[in-house]
Amino acid sequence: MQRRVLSVQWTDGMGILPRGEDYAHVAAEALRLSIWRVGCVALACKVSEAEVRLVIQCDDRHDPRALVDWVRAAASFAISCYTGFAPDWDAPYHYEWVSPERAGVHIMHCVSGHTGATTMHTADDTTVL
Repeated sequence: MQRRVLSVQWTDGMGILPRGEDYAHVAAEALRLSIWRVGCVALACKVSEAEVRLVIQCDDRHDPRALVDWVRAAASFAISCYTGFAPDWDAPYHYEWVSPERAGVHIMHCVSGHTGATTMHTADDTTVL
């Protein structure tokens, strides 16, 4: 079993989060915890009104599509329980396996130049940026 890094991004231009309302922190945390529940680590997670980006460390036994679909469904359920709003995350998404060397580039896309909420995994805890 080999550890790998999966980069996932989806956008739909609307409907991921309601405009003018900030559920981004709840959504980012729900995604991070959903990823953890299947034995993976969210290295970075960006949630804004029109975009979701994830950088996930997992192993090669995980099917990327099944992993993303499960994480998206679990996070959507958690967000709707906490906020009463169920995000529309049915937009097409793009994923790719990235090398450890390129993982840093994908993490930086999550944590720089954004509006919304970002979580980044650290050795001790998760920091919300």
